[in-house]
Amino acid sequence: MRRNGVKPPSALDEAFAAWRLLPERPEGLFMELKTRPRLAHGSYLSALWAGIVGAFILTIGGVIGRSLGLVEMNPEMGLGSMITSTVGPGVWLFGFFWHLVNGAIFGLVYAVAFRTFGNSGLKPGLLAGAVHYVAAGVFLGVVPVLHPFIPEQAPAPGWFALNTNFWTFSAVLLAHLVFGSIVGGLYYRSARKRATPLPVHDEVRVAA
Repeated sequence: MRRNGVKPPSALDEAFAAWRLLPERPEGLFMELKTRPRLAHGSYLSALWAGIVGAFILTIGGVIGRSLGLVEMNPEMGLGSMITSTVGPGVWLFGFFWHLVNGAIFGLVYAVAFRTFGNSGLKPGLLAGAVHYVAAGVFLGVVPVLHPFIPEQAPAPGWFALNTNFWTFSAVLLAHLVFGSIVGGLYYRSARKRATPLPVHDEVRVAA
């Protein structure tokens, strides 16, 4: 629509005008970056669910490993008996629930780390999982102080599960790397979904 006999500039005209201003306005060089979808932070809810999913997958892997006679540790029974000071099927279920809760908590911790460092995804998740593994390895070393049945009725796993067999030691490391990659990947996916482009008038204003 013409106003006062003058045709308003089209979006294409505004884009060419912004391009011509680049030599005079170096900040216009950032227009392309500003017009791309901006990655928002993933939601804490997505991180919480990612942690639960990761813990559930690790539980399945542990059950398979123990059924094959490869993995010696039973994290769910260990957690349940440490809190209840008893053993039995109900204790395993309680430990399984607590394992999922731990997964949710660590998922939120990972989200805080991703937000702090401004990056997420599979690689940052693997790095976070490696740090998590170090913390878990230290925790395993002090388990005899916390657990009522260790070492009197069950062997202590040792620092980083070094008192166990090769498969158990490897499973502890692999489990935390897998958990980190799951949380990092799902959190990054949430961030991508929440990404929003700048409005057109803001894009032009950046270069104008």
